[in-house]
Amino acid sequence: MSIAIAIDPPIALGNYTLLQAHIAEKMDRDDLSAQIPNFIRMAEFWLGDKIFHPLGEVSTTLITVPGSETLPLPADFRQLRHAYIAGDQVQPLQQVSPNTLREDWPNAIGMPQALAIAAGALQLAPVPDAAYNVVLGYLGTLTPLSDSNPSNWLLARRADIYVYAALLQAEAHIVNDGRLPLWKAALDEALADLNAAGNRHRVAASPYRLRSPVSV
Repeated sequence: MSIAIAIDPPIALGNYTLLQAHIAEKMDRDDLSAQIPNFIRMAEFWLGDKIFHPLGEVSTTLITVPGSETLPLPADFRQLRHAYIAGDQVQPLQQVSPNTLREDWPNAIGMPQALAIAAGALQLAPVPDAAYNVVLGYLGTLTPLSDSNPSNWLLARRADIYVYAALLQAEAHIVNDGRLPLWKAALDEALADLNAAGNRHRVAASPYRLRSPVSV
């Protein structure tokens, strides 16, 4: 005997309270109502490394310290998108490996030209000789929902992902192995759709570059 689960289209739940109510309706388990915030939070941890969408990208500015080759990464940092030094002279920063950084700029001092990520920090080369504004564009962690933070970009755009991920945590909590694969399949499909849409958005936003003809 097979069990069919109706898969919701992308839904607009608006806020944290409405999300909890919808999950409670799907679960139909009054004895687990108090656990729903925990299921949502565990879902956010699970989703943390699986979402790649431009709406999750963040920009911030860090200021270098003369003579110091490192800058601490933002607490919500996941993945670097771009980096450059802002000012009258804009300097793009190339991301390289820590070994390449040490080999290509040994003992160099000046305006940084490259960076590496190691030990939870940015390593710059050359070592800054002044205070520079380093602009980072990066993929950030998902801001958790709470009573004081009732919404975020994911809930606003794809509340169904929150629902499936929380229900997956709920089924695991009650050891309902029969329904786990069904919610997991629904979640995987929704995540694939979201990430694919993000890739299309990112490609469409990239300018085309005309290449010079190559003589053979």
